[in-house]
Amino acid sequence: MINRITVSEKRGLFPEYSSLGTIGEKNATTLLFLLPSSLQGYNENIVCETAQGSFSYTLSNDTFDLPSEVLTDSTLKLQLVLKDGDKVIWKSIPYTFTLNPTLDDSGENVIEKAKTEQREADRTELGKALKEATGEDYEADNWEKLIENIGALIVLTDENKSALENNKHISFLFERSTQPPSILYGDYAVADDEASDYIDSDGLVVTPYLDTPNALYSAGTKFSEKISNVEINVSGVDNSGFNKSSGNTSSVFWLSGTNVKKMVLMGSQNIANMAFLFSNSPVEELTLLETGEKRENVTYKYGWEWTFNGCSNLKYILGTPLDITRSNGSSGFNMFAKCTNLRYVGFKPKTITGTFNMGACSQLTKSNMEAIISLLNGCRDWINAETASCSLTLNSACKDDLKNQKCHCNKETGEYISHNTYLQSSEEDQKNYGAEVDYIAAFTHQGTVCDSTTQIEVWYKGKGVTLAWS
Repeated sequence: MINRITVSEKRGLFPEYSSLGTIGEKNATTLLFLLPSSLQGYNENIVCETAQGSFSYTLSNDTFDLPSEVLTDSTLKLQLVLKDGDKVIWKSIPYTFTLNPTLDDSGENVIEKAKTEQREADRTELGKALKEATGEDYEADNWEKLIENIGALIVLTDENKSALENNKHISFLFERSTQPPSILYGDYAVADDEASDYIDSDGLVVTPYLDTPNALYSAGTKFSEKISNVEINVSGVDNSGFNKSSGNTSSVFWLSGTNVKKMVLMGSQNIANMAFLFSNSPVEELTLLETGEKRENVTYKYGWEWTFNGCSNLKYILGTPLDITRSNGSSGFNMFAKCTNLRYVGFKPKTITGTFNMGACSQLTKSNMEAIISLLNGCRDWINAETASCSLTLNSACKDDLKNQKCHCNKETGEYISHNTYLQSSEEDQKNYGAEVDYIAAFTHQGTVCDSTTQIEVWYKGKGVTLAWS
């Protein structure tokens, strides 16, 4: 189960649900923290306070699996803390969540019983709301009939949008839907209200997260020009939905011609074809979250060719690190062409192959060095191989930072961490890493690390990465 927690710059945590999980579970509930751009790039810590004491953990990729030691009581207090080194940059106001109870003495699952009762209450409430909105009597309809009648309705007002975000019966409705909700593609006549939480500074509609695991999205799904935010569950897409192509290249251009600035795609592992998918789009922040293994009937096609080509506004690619080898060892030809503002993207370790070009990304080192660390570890399999080679093109604007900033290599695994991360580690953990080297040395092997077997300062066997500059 994934719980989404929106993080406000006003120091608030706003959860999707007030209940996080069940007492005594272990790693069954994942928290996903959605940070605004101004709070990204810092080290994230979560402080959990229970009756037994306070526990502090480090977040990875904005997610946190709740361990059993903090699920011992009926409530759990959480606080998010952002740090730059040892300096606290920001922290939220602590928020107290409710935990679901376990089975009662009768053996009846009180959670499922409560869900059933709530679902019936939600059905009645939704029927009443539709009656008030349309004048038609829907109160006695079952869920299937309600879904049929509401399918073509378009949300036009702040009140309706608030209902989408806050009422569980609407969430359940979207979970049942097999079609993309019309809120994504319909026309809008929203009042000009600068104070509205659902209108951005450009007068565009900010839609809430739509949990649509069964909706059949495709390359033909279009989005309204009047919305700036798309957050959807695409795990239900079929194998052909994104396999439109011309010859051996995709012709999707999914967001071209829209005004979508932010997009979150849950279940992205089931999108069969990433080639050209976001090409020439206006998106500024993209989150791709894999929620498990791809389905057996999904076949990856074409890889990452031209995926983000022309995304000159794109600053952050968040979520699950990108696996560049997801389609027959493709190297991602022109994957980041014209991505002049990209500041962060994560890569799965040991997946970058052959020739890889990020020469357009002049801002890659401006926020911090975490994108470079991810890139360095993405090339790591080539670095450690005796005969393989990898050619990487970077923007010359990053060169000074790569010379002046430092990183450390793990003596056992060969994995790199930034110098800032190294300084935040315990003295015991620091013993696992070699001396600091600059990033160009780390990429090209113009330096030394400690061999764990011989304890001699040498480089791992391999040619290193051939760096080029644009």
